[in-house]
Amino acid sequence: MNKFVVVGSAPYVRELWHKRKQFYRDNGFKVIVINNAWKVVNENDIFIWYTPSDFDTNGSMFPSSEAVKSKRKVIPQFSKHLYSERSGGTSALNVLHMLLNDYKRDIHVVLLGSDFIYNNGTKTHFYGDGKGKELADVVNGIRRNAPEYIGLNADPLRYGKEWLIKELNYINVLYKKNNSLLFKDTQHPTRSLLPYQQYKLGIGHIKILLLGSANYLKEWWRDNGQKYIDNGYDVYPINNSWKVCADSVHTWLHSADMEQCGTYLPTKKQSSKWNIKYNKWPRKPYWCDVMNKQSVMAVTALYYILNRALKDTQDNVTVAIACNDFIYKHTEPTHFYQEDKIIGVIEESLQKTNPELAGLRADPMRFGTKPLIGELRRLDNLYKIHKYRIYNAGGKDETLLPFEKKII
Repeated sequence: MNKFVVVGSAPYVRELWHKRKQFYRDNGFKVIVINNAWKVVNENDIFIWYTPSDFDTNGSMFPSSEAVKSKRKVIPQFSKHLYSERSGGTSALNVLHMLLNDYKRDIHVVLLGSDFIYNNGTKTHFYGDGKGKELADVVNGIRRNAPEYIGLNADPLRYGKEWLIKELNYINVLYKKNNSLLFKDTQHPTRSLLPYQQYKLGIGHIKILLLGSANYLKEWWRDNGQKYIDNGYDVYPINNSWKVCADSVHTWLHSADMEQCGTYLPTKKQSSKWNIKYNKWPRKPYWCDVMNKQSVMAVTALYYILNRALKDTQDNVTVAIACNDFIYKHTEPTHFYQEDKIIGVIEESLQKTNPELAGLRADPMRFGTKPLIGELRRLDNLYKIHKYRIYNAGGKDETLLPFEKKII
């Protein structure tokens, strides 16, 4: 069985490929890039770079690397497996025909970042100004066959939307006749024009490094941060922990009152490339149960990741949680930074639930130690039920985390 992932030029393709590349590497997929998508994939991962014969004239980005140039194959005018009505049409379809021509049967092909979604006011490509390059024959074709897309560089629609959908279904039939399958891997499975099943395993390999603010965070990040990044983990700092990893943040998770109560607030420039979430998130299908619907940020973050993964039908999620042990002592700092003044309502709660911690900035303990441990155990069980994994990557022996200890 030969397996291929064909990378297109959708506006989200850089982010999606970053998340998926390790999965496709680990599972033996040959990576094919179409036209300008060579820019998205590391040259060492490219198996074939397909372009039309006029790419040197009409392309938008041209590689200087001889390694990339050496992998180029020009799409011929005619193929054994022809379109149902024409001899050619659009690059993604041409490549699907060429793969079936070359390998005959028993192939699986995943189209990643080729959805054929075109909307006014939104980007249509990942490069340049997000609009692609307008070509005269494309403009004329759209004017004749798909006038509702005038003004968009919607090359695949130049023969009309109905034609495109018909050809996408036609090539699907050809693949099935030859014991082969087509899939899509997209951020927009319901909006995509591709009539193929979402490739579930391709969605799966999501790896998240969830960082707390324990007093040893700086040292932990210095010794381990880059190893997790190199292994494909997206960095999710909670609240103030962004301070140690500002250049590596994927998603910043913070409390709703961070602006009022936070110790470190990033500048707009620092956070301009981050995905930012605060804890007013959907509480379905799961939310705090043991803690009587109350939560603390680390627990909230783990529920958020779980709920999002289930909503997006992720198949393979790993969370490494570090520097979040919930251990507080009067004899040592509770955070990697100098603690702020204790918030009155938290101090009052600690006096009731954990009086031995009074005077410490021990926010997560304000609902009591037993309920917190119970909630963490519930999360551990829920992740296992859905075949997801949580590891304690913090490295400390003393911890309230019930998760398996594992450091890369």
